[in-house]
Amino acid sequence: MLRLMCRHMTNKEIAQELFISENTVKYHKMNMLGKTGFSKAVDLAFYMISNGWINPLY
Repeated sequence: MLRLMCRHMTNKEIAQELFISENTVKYHKMNMLGKTGFSKAVDLAFYMISNGWINPLY
């Protein structure tokens, strides 16, 4: 899901790609933000890409 976030996909697009509900996507995003200390998903995605942990083109 994080890789899809890094590709600038919306919650709806991520849900369709993973065959889950939009609420589940939101729930997982909030969990990731809470565990990493970021306040915005964009900040988390930028951090992951800039440190080489996620390749958004894959």
